[in-house]
Amino acid sequence: MKIARVVFLVFFFFLFTVVPDSGADELSDLKKAVEEQERELQELRKKVEELEKKRLEEEDAEKKMDVREHEELKKKVEELEERRRLEGEAAKEMKELLPKFGVNLGLFGDINYSSESREKRVDTFSLGNAALYSTAGYGERLNFLAELLIEFEEDNDVEVDMERLWAGYTINDLLIIRAGKFHTPVGYWNKTFHHGKHLFHTVERPFFIKFEDDEGIVPVHLIGLEFSGSADIGPAKAKYWLMVGNEPVIENGKLKPSNTTDDDSSKALAFRVALSPKRLPGLSVGLFFTHFPVETTLKPGLDENIYGLDVHYERAGLEFLGEYYFFDNSVASANAFYAQLSKDLGRFTPYTRFEWLDVDSDDPYMSDLNGAFDRSQFIGGLRFDIDLLHSSLKAQYRHDDDRGPADDDFDIFEAQWTFHF
Repeated sequence: MKIARVVFLVFFFFLFTVVPDSGADELSDLKKAVEEQERELQELRKKVEELEKKRLEEEDAEKKMDVREHEELKKKVEELEERRRLEGEAAKEMKELLPKFGVNLGLFGDINYSSESREKRVDTFSLGNAALYSTAGYGERLNFLAELLIEFEEDNDVEVDMERLWAGYTINDLLIIRAGKFHTPVGYWNKTFHHGKHLFHTVERPFFIKFEDDEGIVPVHLIGLEFSGSADIGPAKAKYWLMVGNEPVIENGKLKPSNTTDDDSSKALAFRVALSPKRLPGLSVGLFFTHFPVETTLKPGLDENIYGLDVHYERAGLEFLGEYYFFDNSVASANAFYAQLSKDLGRFTPYTRFEWLDVDSDDPYMSDLNGAFDRSQFIGGLRFDIDLLHSSLKAQYRHDDDRGPADDDFDIFEAQWTFHF
């Protein structure tokens, strides 16, 4: 029993002395843990506050940046609008000023080399013509054109000729009225290719439709009135030209347009109509006629008539151009034609042409013209476009056959550099 009592007393002693100390330690540890968690919680709150502060600062900075970018963008828009307004005003002022000096101002020129020929009796280099032109217009109806030609003559003199000068008014597609000096509507060539040799493939025009001062036998200029227009007539597109003006004169074996006065009240007439069938794109067929009184040595007051047909066809780079002329008066008649074929191979264009003139020896009109005699020419050559719009090189062989009693034939090599600016 004593042992039991001792054990009981020891148990109670341990219960009231040892156990309370162990609970105190646990409480102390718990307190420390709570304090540690409180500290960590405060640190987390501090970090959250710092992050929130940083976020607010970034949002504020973004807002300030957005405002600044918006202001800059607004300023740029205002600057662009102001620039556009100023450019519009400048363009309007320029549009008002330009027609006074010519909307389009340019020059065609050419440099040539030729071996011995009918025109050049020795191998020689030569300056071609310099053609200055200007066009202008007010609105869509009123328009003008001037073409001034600087010519370098065989005797090394320089001449200046006004080749074209007209004022025009467009009423509608069917009627355009012009007054001044024009290229006569005889054939496709004369109404399409003017004085700039860069405009066509060959070195020269067909010999019988050269310009008057180059001994051409067709009056290719007319001073007076021109009426022209176009219309859709169902299966084809039609264009027409009608001219009335001063008659030409013959001086020193050459035709000459009457720029300032006419010999009498009789007037020259010229007419051409061209049809382009819609089912044959690229084809144009023209009929033309011109009548003019002219004083000749054999027959004063001669009435000369020229009737003709022209055909132009272009497709897939292949181009054909041909014209036929029938000269007729009360005494005699004459025939002339040419046919030209070319193929566009990109920057290279090979071409060939045949020309023919047959006259009566007793023709009073032809007898007074230096260039009117039985003659034919064959031409074969190659054109290279340095720049399609601005410059080209041409080289060709030309056989010139007199076909008359003189039998004066030439085999000629020719080269030409053309330019336009």
